[in-house]
Amino acid sequence: MVSSSHESAREVEDNANNILNSFGDLNEVITSLDSQIQLISSAANQQMSVTSNISTNIEQIQGNAENVTNSLPRVTEKATEASDGSSELDRAVSGFSI
Repeated sequence: MVSSSHESAREVEDNANNILNSFGDLNEVITSLDSQIQLISSAANQQMSVTSNISTNIEQIQGNAENVTNSLPRVTEKATEASDGSSELDRAVSGFSI
């Protein structure tokens, strides 16, 4: 009976050591997963920042395109005025004689 109790105590001790080793292994896995999660989180934050910058740049490009589009009638008007002025100058100069 005493030998059976000693045997049982050794089995309990062995099982406890096995459980302790398993917890150690589990802790290493959890630490590794935590590290990977942190890396993924950091990459996601960087990607979000880049995406935000791209979005801002696209909005600025759109604003610039609208400004150019809105200025085209004024540019056309000024080009017409310049052409008319050139024609008038040409007529005036053609009347000169040397």
